[in-house]
Order: sequence, then C-alpha cells, then structure tokens
Amino acid sequence: MLHRHQPFSLLCFPHGPGCPQLEIKGEISLQAHTLTLDYRLTGDLAGLDLPPANHPPQRRDELWRHSCFELFIAASGQPGYHEFNLSPSGNWNCYRFSGYRQGMQSETALAALPFTITNTADQLELQLSLDLSQLYPASDSLDIGITAVVQQNDRLSYWALAHPGKQPDFHHRHSFVLTVGEEE
Repeated sequence: MLHRHQPFSLLCFPHGPGCPQLEIKGEISLQAHTLTLDYRLTGDLAGLDLPPANHPPQRRDELWRHSCFELFIAASGQPGYHEFNLSPSGNWNCYRFSGYRQGMQSETALAALPFTITNTADQLELQLSLDLSQLYPASDSLDIGITAVVQQNDRLSYWALAHPGKQPDFHHRHSFVLTVGEEE
C-alpha cells in the first residue's frame, strides 16, 4: 500500500534509441480520495522539445506524441482503467478503457484536470491534485502506473515505473506497480 508521499523514480525504456541524460522523480499520495502527484524532470533540459503553453488549457487528443506526463489508474482486480495525459502546454485528456487497449472513450465525468507546470532552466515540474470520487469508490484499492514521454532533439524516450515488455507499453497491467488505498 502507498504511504503518505510515496516517492517514485521512472526508468527510461532500455531498448529505445538511447536514453537522454534526464531523471524523472516525484511523489504520489492518496488522502481523502484525492490523488496528489508531483513529477520532477531534471537533467539536460537544453534539447527538450516542449509544446508551447496553451491558455486556457484544452482537452486534446494524441498528447503522447510529444513530451507528456501520463498516469494510469485501475481498480485492483478489474480489467478497466483510466489513462490521464498531462502536457507541459497545459492541455490534457482522460480516457476510459474497458480492458487492455479496448473500449477507449473520453472520460466525460471530468471537465478539467487540475495541474500546474513550473518550468525553470534545470527542472520541469508538474503537480496534479485529482479528486477520484467521480471515477472510483473510496473503498477501491487502486493500481497505478506513472509514466512519461519525453521529446528531446526530435527523439522520443519512454519512461515508466516498470517496462514489462519488449516494446514500451504503458497500458500493460504489469506496469501498474503501485497499489494505493485510503490512508488511515
């Protein structure tokens, strides 16, 4: 089970075109049915290709084709799950799946994703605070996958808590390696 402010560190997919000199770490917690997630990308940010800021942020498809932070959530033991895409531009999306890459639909229960982006010369930080009450009962134990796509010098690298396959596949349930429940 997740402890208060559980730290995490993402691993670059080792069989890709080469991993950039970056580090993606953060913390995740679940309290009062609000999931709080803090990503921190540090390292050689000079060649990082970031989409321009969009004001106001909008729901957009295919954000994963560029630098994008992602989150996957499933009720433990259930085939369905949600995919959250959080772009450094401020744009976002959330999809609901009925099973592994099946039944994809936009999640209409969410009208926005409350996250902020802070970008400095040596760090890109994303902070998300997400009320899960419209998606999962408070009694559910949740399996979590934390991931990112990083575009740097026109190449994509894929980052996750675990890479269980021979190709990067954030939807693979063996990459949902954190289990969270309400703190007592």
